[in-house]
This record gives sequence, C-alpha cells and structure tokens, in this order.
Amino acid sequence: MGDIDSLAIVDTLLGAGPLAFDEAIQNQAPAILRSLEQWEAKFILEQASSTSKAVRSDWLQYVKWCRDHAARLLPTSTQTLTDFLRDAVKQNYKLATLSRYVYTLRRVHRASSLLDPSESAEWPDRYAGIKQQLAARVDAYGRLDDGNLKKTAVPLVYEQVKIVLSRMGNLPRDLRDAALLNLASDTLLKASELVRVCVEDFALDDNGDWWLTARDLRDLPSQDPCAHRFVSHGAMERVRRWMVLGKIQDGPVFVAIAGRPRMGSHPGTSAVHALRPDEVSRIFRKRAMDAGIPDAEMITSHSSRLGSLVDLANEGENAWAVADAGGWKQALQVSTYMTHFLNAKKPVR
Repeated sequence: MGDIDSLAIVDTLLGAGPLAFDEAIQNQAPAILRSLEQWEAKFILEQASSTSKAVRSDWLQYVKWCRDHAARLLPTSTQTLTDFLRDAVKQNYKLATLSRYVYTLRRVHRASSLLDPSESAEWPDRYAGIKQQLAARVDAYGRLDDGNLKKTAVPLVYEQVKIVLSRMGNLPRDLRDAALLNLASDTLLKASELVRVCVEDFALDDNGDWWLTARDLRDLPSQDPCAHRFVSHGAMERVRRWMVLGKIQDGPVFVAIAGRPRMGSHPGTSAVHALRPDEVSRIFRKRAMDAGIPDAEMITSHSSRLGSLVDLANEGENAWAVADAGGWKQALQVSTYMTHFLNAKKPVR
C-alpha cells in the first residue's frame, strides 16, 4: 500500500480548464473523472509506494508540458506523445524515464477507456525515431549516448553563489541553506561530507582563521592538507547564525527543519535528523532556480565543488593544487574537468 493518497490525475484535470479534455469528449468528462478517481484509489492500494510516486511525478511532468504547449491533456494524440518525448530527450532524460512516461499515459488512457496513443499504427515508427534521437545524443564530453546519458552537473561559481545568497532572507530554512551553500563553496566538500559536518569539527587557529575537519577526512594524517579545509569568516558567520537560531550546540550542523526525532540526540540540541545527501542537491537546485541562475535545473550538490574548481583554475591554480583543495584522488580527473568547463587545456603539472 502506498503512502500517498492521490496520483493527482483527477485534481489536475479538474484544474486544467479547457485544456483538460478534447472538445470531442467533453460530454464524457464526468464519467471519465469518476473512472479515474476509482482507478487512482485502486492503483495506490495495489502498487508499491515507489510506483505510485513515479506515476504521479510522470503525470505532473506531462501536465506541465501540456500547459507550456497549450496541448489537451486527454486524450493524448500520437503526435503529442511524440513531441513530449522528443522534448524530454533534448532535456537529457534517460530512456528509462521515457519508457515510464509511456507507461503512465498508457495506464491513464486505459483507465479512462480512451485510445492509448502508444497502440496506434504509427507509434512503432515514431518511437524508433525517438530512440534514434537518443542514440545520436552526446554527453558533456562528446561521448555517444546509449539512452542512459549521465547528467553532468554544471558549475556554480562563487559569483553565482553570491547571487543565490543575496536572495535568501532570515527565515530558518534561508539561514540553514545559506550556511550550507557558503560552506560547500568554501570547502569543496561532497554532499556526503557536508551532511556529516558537526559542531565539534570547527576550530579557530592562532591567527583567527576558521578551519573544518570533516568526519570523512579524520582518517587522513593531520599534516595532510586535505585533512583540514579553510572556512571564510563570511561562511562561518552564516554557520553560527544558523546554529544559534536552530539551537544546535553539538552534533550535526545541517539538520532537517521540523523533521523526525534524531536518535541519540542530547538535551539542548535540535532533535531532528541530519540532512541526507540527496536533499543537498535539491536545496542547491531550488535556491539556484529561485535566484534565476542559468541552467539551474542541472545544479546538483556537485555543482559547488565544480564551481570552486573553476574559480581556482581561473586564479591560475594547477590541477594538482585543485585536487588537493577538493580531495580529488586523481589530478587527471580535475584536469578533465578543467578542459571541459574552461574550454582550454589545463595540463597537470
């Protein structure tokens, strides 16, 4: 049994106005809505939660596309389905995602007793053409795609980070997200490392500079430059403001707001769980989109690392130095990033 109560199909049809149904079936709309309502409830009861969530997500993607293109939601024509999938290919969606879209629309049409667009005589040729479009697609490094293109994160350089930070206010989530992004940009930590940062990991040296020793770096020798990451005063100020507001005195710094209780939390600390790595990506992406950053939909938690890499390279640092700063195991990987993002060969020296 799923843990959602709706696939949002009936709700979106009711709210779509004239785009909901083709004029030819307007008189059937009440009966279709009743059938879909019954089917939604049955589907959620019988299918795994992950399946229900996937169908809901896929349907909402289709609804958004139809609104953007002034296309009727139901029934979906073969041409509409073809155009929808071709746009998905252009946005670097994988073959598995496209197959899911077809599955979702097939189930909705069958539940509505409408003609399934993937059963039309011309559909096999249309779908073969879409697969050819996939096969001709290349990834960020010019490699041919086999339909499973791995999305490449775009860099979020510090000038863009400053724009994102300037758009945040003083609400709890604003303060937490600002501290998270600023610290990520400063330290080049991975998402898995950021979520494990604890209050005890920060230290002030004799020169008044702040340093961070992340949990994943503690096994490194203390003299290894990768064992400690410099934290600017601006980033540290944001971290401290968040910790004061969140009443975080020890343990994980970046915690969910109004989340479930965290096991083993101590009195006086925020009794919520630490963020998960995948939540870091969603936070960065949403904040970048809100700030109007170009290609924000391609932002991930890796974008802050790549952005700092670009900043360091533009300042004249070589691949070895950048690899040390960001904890990359191989300078060759960093050199590849430099070549791609700067469009200029940065040899490993």
